[in-house]
Amino acid sequence: MTKSRKQQLAIIPGEDLHPAHVQRLIKVSQEYTQRVNKSRIVYPDPDSVDFESDSDDTNYLVHPSGFLSNELGVQLRGKKKQAGAGKPKLPNPQTVLAEVQKYYKGVPTASTNGNLVLGELNVEFGDASKAKYFREAYIEILSHVHTLAVEEVDSGWVNAMVGYVQQATGLAYQGFTSTANTRNQAVGILIHPRLKVVNGPIEYMQVATVQGVPDLRPAFRVDLLDTTTGVTFSQTVVHLKSMRGGPAATGAVRYKQLDILQKLLGPNYSGFVVGDLNYKIDDPSITDGDPMKKAGFQLFMPADKTPTQAMGSRIDGWFYKNLSRQFKLYRVRGFYANPNITRAFGDHAQTEGQLVFCEKQFQLDSSPNPGCPGGQQESNTPVNVTGEELQLRFKPLPSKDK
Repeated sequence: MTKSRKQQLAIIPGEDLHPAHVQRLIKVSQEYTQRVNKSRIVYPDPDSVDFESDSDDTNYLVHPSGFLSNELGVQLRGKKKQAGAGKPKLPNPQTVLAEVQKYYKGVPTASTNGNLVLGELNVEFGDASKAKYFREAYIEILSHVHTLAVEEVDSGWVNAMVGYVQQATGLAYQGFTSTANTRNQAVGILIHPRLKVVNGPIEYMQVATVQGVPDLRPAFRVDLLDTTTGVTFSQTVVHLKSMRGGPAATGAVRYKQLDILQKLLGPNYSGFVVGDLNYKIDDPSITDGDPMKKAGFQLFMPADKTPTQAMGSRIDGWFYKNLSRQFKLYRVRGFYANPNITRAFGDHAQTEGQLVFCEKQFQLDSSPNPGCPGGQQESNTPVNVTGEELQLRFKPLPSKDK
């Protein structure tokens, strides 16, 4: 008995999509790629902009392919011209830096002792021009993490930031970038000198080749040794298929991407799969991540509903497996929601967690490390880091009964 047309078009996670669905996804993807590449966003050189001027000549309409002089730049930022306000403006990068610093007030910088702080950020069209424009804000983020998994970057952004961080701090971070798609979107990782790369990077192009859907991104892995504690672990960065084309059909692609990846990593994999997962990871009815769960991976803070993207969903996340230490202290820094930072900096939050070391010789100072007995605990610090909550970071939250 042959299947009916309706049965053939049914979307079943783990099974190939019907060619009609694939062709539709291909068409949508190609149209978006053409649009992105036609109006490539270019950030102005901040060293050549007079941020004190109110003249329309300095409102950052830099040239035809420039940031706000093209349709994509305007739409991505959601900027609306107000009556009498002139052209839309980019934020002053020094203002952005001052605001980003507030999210790390009281937080120690990443060092050769203490917990390992692991971060993640979708940079959104991150290239060398964006790295230079917001370089000091990015340095602020990088200086507080031992790894930063990044998505939607190119090698120009990664290499520029390695140089900027070294100039600012003297620390020789390492940076690695995967193969980019035709939109110049790759994934990558920046690594604090406390960590030694013992294997890799390894690129899994199979994750970017699912049923001929174009412009998928590969998974990108490094195997690391903590030179302070001797602990080893791996980090694999992903940027899964977007929901452009509908959550059901694209979900089937994401399911296959993760199923391919977990098989490539194997049962003895020890470490993380982290990045922009592009589905609502706090919704238990969505099955996109099931291949990871079936392979023994855990989702970090599965019930937390703090948004990680400007449209209001939690789509950035961490899977982990076979860790030798506890992974705790989930944090989300939604910079995009701050009106002094705006989506011009990016439309995703920075997320992080910590591998916890409680031995006295690994303490950062005289106090127990966060997550250890006697140290700061998850129960009295907020996941969602905002300006209003910063003063509570290292203090117990007030009782709800008061």
